[in-house]
Amino acid sequence: MDKPQVAAFPGLLGQIAALSKGKDRSVTAGHLDLGPGLWLSCDPAGQTVMGCRPDARGFRLSVEAGDSGAWACLGMRLPPETLGRGRYLGLLSETEAAALVAFKPSLRYHLEGGMQETALPEPVVLPSGRRTHLAHLPIDPALRARATGCELNLFFQTGRIDALVLRLEPLLIA
Repeated sequence: MDKPQVAAFPGLLGQIAALSKGKDRSVTAGHLDLGPGLWLSCDPAGQTVMGCRPDARGFRLSVEAGDSGAWACLGMRLPPETLGRGRYLGLLSETEAAALVAFKPSLRYHLEGGMQETALPEPVVLPSGRRTHLAHLPIDPALRARATGCELNLFFQTGRIDALVLRLEPLLIA
């Protein structure tokens, strides 16, 4: 008999789901905590405005002037011990947007004295309309073992985004 599937990141999934019932939030050129270990962040030297507002089907993510600074991202903390159970970190996304949405997932390892990242070589590009996509990044066992913390960042590649996020789920792939 197969084992039932259990979500690898249940607390994070709960926080993401709560965005559909939360309040409108936004940040201009800075950092905004959406929950413990979930945030929007953009370069304080730019003029980026990022927002998150609830929707009955998910949450609406917006970015304006995202190309005015060095970065704009949605980030989430991941426990290194949980990552130790997998070979890949997956990200399942389902979005609905009137215009193209592009982002580059990056797995960041916080190490003593700095950090190191593993990113996809090319961004995830979602044309307009309703799109479902599964991206995956290899988990480096040596970096993960030395990490004091890990996070997944979705670095936005388009200057403007207005997307309904129907599903956003980090997955552990064995």
